[in-house]
Amino acid sequence: MENYGITLSAQERDEILLLNRKLRTNIEGRLPSKDYHFVKDSITRTINDGGIRRDGFGFFPVILDMQTAYIVGQEIGLHRDIILSIMLNRSLQHGTITLDEVKEKLGE
Repeated sequence: MENYGITLSAQERDEILLLNRKLRTNIEGRLPSKDYHFVKDSITRTINDGGIRRDGFGFFPVILDMQTAYIVGQEIGLHRDIILSIMLNRSLQHGTITLDEVKEKLGE
């Protein structure tokens, strides 16, 4: 499957869909819909811009970030700011979004 210039296996695609569903369901209330859409759009733009690629082990970093966000949100109980930090880190590092844009869209 081709996804924004990155080829995903069927297993990776299924994992992303499952994690997306888990994140939306299990951290609902801690991550409002507008936050979710900002994160999704930021990640999509970063992928399209070539800012997210497979790592040296062949893993797709977005899956690792989603797994981490789920664990800290569901299992550890950390809240919105930490989840957003995990999910937006690569977009900020790449320069797809700025800290000022994050503050404007999501607050301090």
